[in-house]
Amino acid sequence: RIREAERGVIFDEFVEKENEVLTAIVQRVEKNGIYVELGKTDGFLAASETIAGETYNTSDRLKVYVLEVRKTNKGPQVIVSRTHPGLVKRLFELEVPEIQTGIVQIKSIAREAGFRTKVAVYSSDPQVDAVGACVGQKGIRVERIVNELHNEKIDIIEWDPDPAVYIAKSLSPARVMMVYINEAEKAAKVIVPDNQLSLAIGKEGQNVRLAAKLTGWKIDIKSQSQAEEDMDIADAEQKKVPMRMCVGCREMKPKKELLRIVRSPEGEISVDRTGKVSGRGAYICANAECLNRARKIKALERALEHGIEDEVFSKLASEITGDAE
Repeated sequence: RIREAERGVIFDEFVEKENEVLTAIVQRVEKNGIYVELGKTDGFLAASETIAGETYNTSDRLKVYVLEVRKTNKGPQVIVSRTHPGLVKRLFELEVPEIQTGIVQIKSIAREAGFRTKVAVYSSDPQVDAVGACVGQKGIRVERIVNELHNEKIDIIEWDPDPAVYIAKSLSPARVMMVYINEAEKAAKVIVPDNQLSLAIGKEGQNVRLAAKLTGWKIDIKSQSQAEEDMDIADAEQKKVPMRMCVGCREMKPKKELLRIVRSPEGEISVDRTGKVSGRGAYICANAECLNRARKIKALERALEHGIEDEVFSKLASEITGDAE
């Protein structure tokens, strides 16, 4: 009875640690998994819950995520994991004081253990950079987590309430030109520069797959040339009216209804009234709202592949507003 009482106390103690991170010491390695010591009791790390490519040796110390605590005749059995997204969340909570205080929040995590994880973070304080807080000075905070996870790549992105902005950021490290949102189907069409297509999709589709899981949106990615080709085909099937997408509102409109903004080979950015100025171009509605939105999500800068100073935006705004009048 005394032993049963002790087991009950241990069970109650570890039940409260479900969904938490503990430090485990490897006891023995078998085909079906790894048995670990967790202090007052033992834990079991199933082979399916181990990180791909990671090796385990007796006496190794590692962080594990507590999935479940079960009662058995031999006492409580603690089932742990190295692959659960919760492990990454708890590790960030341990490393980042701003998360502990609640200033920085982890909004979403998408993980393919051993390969790559995407973490979306948000700061409730405008003075605190959520991404910077998680990365740490010279990357020290995220580096500790990466080392703990067998050099798993971690993308930390800033969460945004605007789905288009959020989706664009989720595809990091790829640069996105524009995002077209279908709220009804919760689907997004993303246009990227031709040289960013493979990066946006990722190896075997991993980057876009994780971005979709992170945001909860279906994501269809196309290169700029593919998108333009699709538009031209659609035009031919309809009235052969050239269509282009506004980088601000992301709506498809007849080309003649939009203004073309061009970056010359010398780097000068201006409104192209003739449609014949050489250089990299982007289309936008002739109103300040679309320009301001494109500025907020940096869609114009991505489309032109060039940074734009405030005074240049002011000049564009006066030209566009003048055209609208």
